Order: sequence, then C-alpha cells, then structure tokens
Amino acid sequence: MSNIIAGGHGLIRPSQANKEIISRLRNHSTEVQAAVRKAWFVIGDQLKKELQTEILSGTKSGKIRRKRNSRRRHQASAPGETAANDTGEYRRSVGYEIQGWMRLEFGAGRNGEAPYSKFLEEGTSKMAPRPGLQNAFYKEQQEIVSIFSDEIRKRLT
Repeated sequence: MSNIIAGGHGLIRPSQANKEIISRLRNHSTEVQAAVRKAWFVIGDQLKKELQTEILSGTKSGKIRRKRNSRRRHQASAPGETAANDTGEYRRSVGYEIQGWMRLEFGAGRNGEAPYSKFLEEGTSKMAPRPGLQNAFYKEQQEIVSIFSDEIRKRLT
C-alpha cells in the first residue's frame, strides 16, 4: 500500500515549536485528544474525496489511447499529475485509517486492491511518478489546518 502518513512521521515534519505543542497536547485532557481524533476523521474524509475527484475529473495531459477491443478512448495522466481513472480499481482502493489520536494513514492499495498504487505514487525505472496522494494532501493543506483549529476550538469552548 502506498501511504502518506500525517501526524507522527511522514509528510508533516514537526518544527521545534510544533514538537512543544504536541508534547503539551499529550498531557492535555481527553477532550483535546477527542477533538484531534475527530479532526483526523474529517481530514481523512476530505483527502479521500479530493483524491477520488482528482482521479475522475482532474486535468490530464498525457497520451490518448484507444482501449483494447473497444471504441472508448483513455486520456492518460502525465508525470506529476494524479493518475487518470482507467478501471476504477485505484480510485476504489483509496482510504484512510486513524491510529489512536495522533496519527492518520491516508493511502491507496488497501485490502490488496490496486497493488500497483505504490508504482503510480513513486514511479518506476520506466515510469515517472503520478503522485495523487501527495497532490491531494498539498491541495488540502490549508483546509487541514482549519479543521484542526475548528475541532479543538469546539471542544474547548
């Protein structure tokens, strides 16, 4: 499975100031922990929706080819773009998992579906990456910060 891990290790690398905030949160009430956990669920849903939308209808500028034994044409994605929908297997495999209150794993290729998702995300020696997970994450970054703020504010007021 190809994953982007937010919280703990992965794409979000805490600065010294953030490390202090995280350590304060660990010692904080279960109310704050519940708010962070709720925020992860909202963020997971948002990232999943964004990636699935981008797979289905995002801008694609790769080669156009005719599907085998069909008149249907397929617009491929170019390097750096989110992978284009072909069979729907990759899109259906997108999901997330919350671990405790400090970690969200967002990825594709869950439950053995779309085992090629890692190759799409990271590329191979013959194909440049189509980083859909990263594209969705970067596109939603501002919204992620807002979701955390909103959920914590709701719990503390």
